[in-house]
Amino acid sequence: MVEKILRIPEVDVKRVVITGGPGTGKTSLITALENAGYPVKHEQARIFIDNTNKGLSNLSPWTDLLAFSERVMNARHEDYQRAQFGSFNFYDRGLPDTLAHCLGEKFPSKVGL
Repeated sequence: MVEKILRIPEVDVKRVVITGGPGTGKTSLITALENAGYPVKHEQARIFIDNTNKGLSNLSPWTDLLAFSERVMNARHEDYQRAQFGSFNFYDRGLPDTLAHCLGEKFPSKVGL
């Protein structure tokens, strides 16, 4: 009981962002970690693009890069908030990736960065 009262959420959460260029094995590593039982968060941009390809959404980086980046940023922030306490949490890309992409496109202030 005392342990729950004294628990500081941000201290009890360990987060690891897997980042890197395309085709470097990030998703393969995330899948292996997930299969080993670790909590993982999958690449949000890939999820949104897959949904667009399946006809479940019309949001894509090729039609509206700013709106797409905002949606990815918000989803990544939600993933951050839903981290599992007391364990390592692994992320297939993260907020730093969105920031780097937005800086390259010269619109960081428009997505709340």
